Amino acid sequence: MKQLSKRILAKGTFDLVYHGTGKKDADDIQKNGIDMYKSEKGFFGRAFYTTPNKNLAVANYAKFSDDEDSGEKGEILEFRVKSGARILDLSHGNQKDWDRWMIVSGQGKQISGDDFHNDMQSNNVDAIYEPSIDSLVVYNPKILKFIKRLPI
Repeated sequence: MKQLSKRILAKGTFDLVYHGTGKKDADDIQKNGIDMYKSEKGFFGRAFYTTPNKNLAVANYAKFSDDEDSGEKGEILEFRVKSGARILDLSHGNQKDWDRWMIVSGQGKQISGDDFHNDMQSNNVDAIYEPSIDSLVVYNPKILKFIKRLPI
């Protein structure tokens, strides 16, 4: 698994990732860091959902965060993935990482737990890459270094 993350980072695929959110949440993340208990439970459990595709972050996340009442627009946060991150790659044909995912997620049954992100970290998984949604699903926010905010 460590070799995988080095390969991915070497290719530049996950050198930078983006998170789309509302202005208020962007302020909170920039000031206080990522609080996993404020993260929603998505398809892959409680996690901080990012993507290497800035346009996807805008279209699928930031634009949904626009607040029509206040007129505030969504924002994009840019992060660098730290070297050595333990990333499972769920791409087609990567059976070893898929098998590991099935074990550590309890066949997907444990995803709904409030502490799923902690369970993943205790099983040496910092994040997963899921190509069908082009997302790096982060369970350990310490692998991300905040770079900057990008208005949309």
